[in-house]
Amino acid sequence: MMPISRRGLMKVAGAGSAAAVAGTLGAGLAPESADAHDQRLRQYVRENLLLQQGGRKPVVLPPPGSVDPAQHSRADVIFWSDQLAEHGLFMAMLLPGDELAQLRQQATTFQRTFAQHMAMVQQATIDRDNFRELNRRTLDLVLPFVDFKFRIEDAQRRGEVRSLIWPTFAAHVRAEAERFSGRLDQFARGDVSQNPEELVQFWTRIMEEHAAFVAHLLDPTEMALVEQARTAATNFRTVREDGVRDMATLLAAAETIIHFKETAEAGIEAGQIQSIIHPALADHVRREAVKFHDELSRAAGLPGGSQQTPVALPRTGDGSCEGEDGCE
Repeated sequence: MMPISRRGLMKVAGAGSAAAVAGTLGAGLAPESADAHDQRLRQYVRENLLLQQGGRKPVVLPPPGSVDPAQHSRADVIFWSDQLAEHGLFMAMLLPGDELAQLRQQATTFQRTFAQHMAMVQQATIDRDNFRELNRRTLDLVLPFVDFKFRIEDAQRRGEVRSLIWPTFAAHVRAEAERFSGRLDQFARGDVSQNPEELVQFWTRIMEEHAAFVAHLLDPTEMALVEQARTAATNFRTVREDGVRDMATLLAAAETIIHFKETAEAGIEAGQIQSIIHPALADHVRREAVKFHDELSRAAGLPGGSQQTPVALPRTGDGSCEGEDGCE
């Protein structure tokens, strides 16, 4: 892999993008042989889902132009189950020491629960007959995690827990889970539409906080990148507060932040950028930026599906909590 220069990272705002890969997967709840499953998976990728290739993981999105609530449910459950599994991972990482062992174990349990749920859905046939049941079962898993995140946030704010989880971070990951829950309820009613006002308010907050988190997690010597991250946070906050609704402007902002995150991820993975950002976290926020772009595109009347194709990066471990003690 070519090294990523700081100058190159600072210039990403003007960079272009490559074509995305489209595809589809049928699905079913009944177990099947490994060969049959692989064949079914390839078929589904060709016909139903858009997988955003590159980075450490692909991004699973609904088929371009789809208004099928079963397809949207399946894609969102796969996408957000992966994100929530990583929320559990990151929270476990940020709950160190013997004093926080019980909370850390709870976070690790959530990580495993959502990873298993995602794997189940990837092997299942989800259609108009059973997608509501999928959504209900998913909500039964999400709501306890929302409560856990709220309790961590509240305890940290009160000084009852001394962890490395900022209250803002706990509120951030809680907001993502709550919105996911709301979308599942909406899909269950057969509605896959986007409310542009809600979409912009939610995603510009998420992008703002991502940038603010990055500014605090970069090494203090990375002064130029710290300043750029702070500027990005300010820009997204301004978009939200000023009520910007020009879709071309918003799509350009989404494309810019995707490319910045792609390049930052490559720099972190290659050791060209000094930080305490785990590569799994860098890829996590990249995938959410791709999801933002996809939802914004659909709200603008476009078929959806990001046009970003990041360069594949070498794997250095995904940071997962393994073994009986999880992240302990």
